[in-house]
Amino acid sequence: MDEARMDVVIQLGHQSLAHRMAMHVREGNSMVDCKGLGRDASEEGALSRKRGAALVRIRGCTCTPTEFLDAMRASRAINYIIRVYFFPEEGIQGSKIEVMDHLRAMQVPLDKVRIQTSPPELGKEVQDLLEEKWELDPREYRLTLSVVRLGDTYHCSMLPGKCMYRQPHNEPASTKGGPSRAVRKLQEAMELCNIKLTPGFIAIDLGAAPGSWTSYLVQCGAKQVFAIDPAQLNSGVADMPQVVHIPKPAQNSLTELAIMGCSADLLVCDMNEPPKTVARRAMALLPFLSKGGKLIVTMKFPGTGREHPGALEGVKAVLGNQVKDVEWHW
Repeated sequence: MDEARMDVVIQLGHQSLAHRMAMHVREGNSMVDCKGLGRDASEEGALSRKRGAALVRIRGCTCTPTEFLDAMRASRAINYIIRVYFFPEEGIQGSKIEVMDHLRAMQVPLDKVRIQTSPPELGKEVQDLLEEKWELDPREYRLTLSVVRLGDTYHCSMLPGKCMYRQPHNEPASTKGGPSRAVRKLQEAMELCNIKLTPGFIAIDLGAAPGSWTSYLVQCGAKQVFAIDPAQLNSGVADMPQVVHIPKPAQNSLTELAIMGCSADLLVCDMNEPPKTVARRAMALLPFLSKGGKLIVTMKFPGTGREHPGALEGVKAVLGNQVKDVEWHW
């Protein structure tokens, strides 16, 4: 018997996250390690970081909804996913009128139902259509009705309530021990590049304030972290005995690093500067990175486009031949 297939539709925080999720799934480097997850992933919505539905559709999945949700909750993707919708391959789809007509004709469920839709405003229309006959309850429900618009087609499914996922409203605003969610970028970069840190390592955090990355490196077992930034660190980070704060710009911190005999195993940088400027700042500190050390740098490109070959070439020129085995991850 052929395996049952379904489409998984993931709603993320914004369109740039949807872009990355779709790309990673297609490349087999998914944020969610789930057996049976398909590779045919497409990004739904306008192709910019500011506009769009922020949806990713993964076709032909053979995992069950429960298997996917369990894998998702155990992965870093849990930080980015807002909702998940499941649509069996033989499910209902068509124009908006066709889907609404189908719902109108459906047998009334015996259990309470929760509605989830994308776009959100579609929920009011579905509720108005069903509330007279159906028992709708967003809290105590045993069934989940999903209706999602993907392009010009509307998709609909009714599944057990346990297949429902939405990001909790009470999710902590920061990673434990760190002042902001920015640490997730570092976690993702280390995972993508398969960087394993041995307790007792030494690190340099360039552009450290307010200190999320510095705090995370300490949690990973850093013996010492040189946090370089003219701005103040969060007090909880600055007071950590492993942290040495150098309150100066990168180019003015060289003397202090030399005096303290810095020889780091890892150099990280999350500065909000043009890519080539960030690369130059990082390269200035390269003498304080031990041979074979790792360098992680985030690049912020201007505008809303996604292809920046010229900018990347400029960064490569700055790095020259002093940095080996360079990997780029979008």
